[in-house]
Amino acid sequence: QFGRWLASNRLDADRFEKAAAFQQMAIASNPYSAFGYQRMAERYQRKFALAQDRRDANLSVDYFERAVERYPTSAGLNAEYAQAASIAGEHEKASRAAETALELDEINRRHGHRDKYLSDELVGTLQQLADPK
Repeated sequence: QFGRWLASNRLDADRFEKAAAFQQMAIASNPYSAFGYQRMAERYQRKFALAQDRRDANLSVDYFERAVERYPTSAGLNAEYAQAASIAGEHEKASRAAETALELDEINRRHGHRDKYLSDELVGTLQQLADPK
């Protein structure tokens, strides 16, 4: 359903709500997995980018929070959460999540987990979010 929403007039609220309902069913089938919450957060981010409705940005943050609760050791997930919180104007949350993502990235680098490294560009963005002075 989300693909249909993307392919159609992306401001079609009914189609998006159907896609969100399907994603909610996926979350309900595996509520302990971070992945379903992450997907829902990303979908609300896409919707916010198009419609600029602050509620969508806030919902994205809410779903990223739930995803991070389920997979707190993911540098990438914490990085996404930090960026979403920044977009939503939740600067304290963005700063904390950015710091966490940077700490986890450092751990991954120290232990050679190359598949989990954050990109240099993303690290720069996170450094700005962590210390917004």
